[in-house]
Amino acid sequence: MSRPSVTASLLLPNVLTFFRFGLAVVFPLVSPSWRPLILILAALSDAFDGMFSRLFHTASTFGQILDPIADKVFVGVVLITLLVEQTVSLPALLLVAARDLAVAFGVVVAVIRIGSDAIRRMPPHVLGKATTAFQFAFLLWVVYDQSVPFPLLLITGVISIAAGIDYLRNPHWKRPESAAHRAAPDDETADL
Repeated sequence: MSRPSVTASLLLPNVLTFFRFGLAVVFPLVSPSWRPLILILAALSDAFDGMFSRLFHTASTFGQILDPIADKVFVGVVLITLLVEQTVSLPALLLVAARDLAVAFGVVVAVIRIGSDAIRRMPPHVLGKATTAFQFAFLLWVVYDQSVPFPLLLITGVISIAAGIDYLRNPHWKRPESAAHRAAPDDETADL
C-alpha cells in the first residue's frame, strides 16, 4: 500500500466517527424533514467506520474508545431533542437509553476505581451492537413518522435493558488480577 493510501486507511474510520459528532450538533437545528437523512448518515457512518478499520487492519485504541462515545452522544442528542419537542416521553427515552445509562455509570465507576486505562478494556458486546441497531431503527421511525411505535419501542427497550444488565454483570471496573493473586486462588484474604 502506498503512503497516501495507508494514511487514508488510518484516517477514514476516525473521520467517519467524528462525522457523527457533527451530525449530533446539526440534528436539533435542522428541519424535521431532514432528520431521517441525518439518522441514515449516522447509521452508515457507524457501520462503515468499524468495517473500514477491520478491512484495513487499522483498529486503534483511540478509535475503539471514540466510536461508542460518538454513538452515545448522537443517540443522546436525538433523544433529548425529541423529548424537548414532546415527540417522545421521558419513560420512552429512559427505556431506549437504558444500556447507555448503564455504560455511562460503568465508565465513571471504572475510571474512579482503576483510572482511564480501564476504558481500553471495554470491548463491545453483541447485545450492545444490537441495541445500537434497534436504537437507530426506532429513532428513524420516530423522526420519519412523528409517532412512537409501541412494539418497536418495547423491543428496543428490552434489548437495551438486557445489554445494560449484561454490561453491569460483566463489569470493567474490577482491578486486573495480579499474577500472585491468580497463583493463590484459595487465599481468602486476596480480596481484602
